[in-house]
Amino acid sequence: MTGYEVCRTLKARPDTAEFPIIFLTALTEMENLTEGFQAGGVDFLSKPVHPEELLAHVKTHLELYQARKAIQQHAELLEQRVAERTAELQEANRQLRENIAERKQAEDQLRITKEYAENLIETANAIVIGMDRDGNVTVFNRTAEKITGYTRSEMLNRNWFEVIVPKD
Repeated sequence: MTGYEVCRTLKARPDTAEFPIIFLTALTEMENLTEGFQAGGVDFLSKPVHPEELLAHVKTHLELYQARKAIQQHAELLEQRVAERTAELQEANRQLRENIAERKQAEDQLRITKEYAENLIETANAIVIGMDRDGNVTVFNRTAEKITGYTRSEMLNRNWFEVIVPKD
């Protein structure tokens, strides 16, 4: 096998595909360098090689390999966190939509109940006068208007006790 074939074989295997491959060669023509890089090589050293130079290149490419692995692991961790956070946000969004639907249903029920109560109060054959804590009139139905002679607009927000016991 040529060095290029060995490189292609190593790059084709999942367990060695990421290893940095440095070519040691006496060939320095551009076509040889290009073929080596296309095969998956990361560097070329021309023979004769000084051991210190070879060691420096090996050390550099191993550090680059380790840095790429660390970046890849960090990216995978970030992707996992994004997926977890996305799931949390989707669940929160689902709960929020559910809460909104429940609230709308409760508001609709309250509106219906309020309309029903207002209709009962308005059509009752009895005087219905509602007051707040201070005695200010908040409800004054038709029967109350007929019997007292006061209109609703005259009585609403007026103090009932001042009406029945004038301060003259």
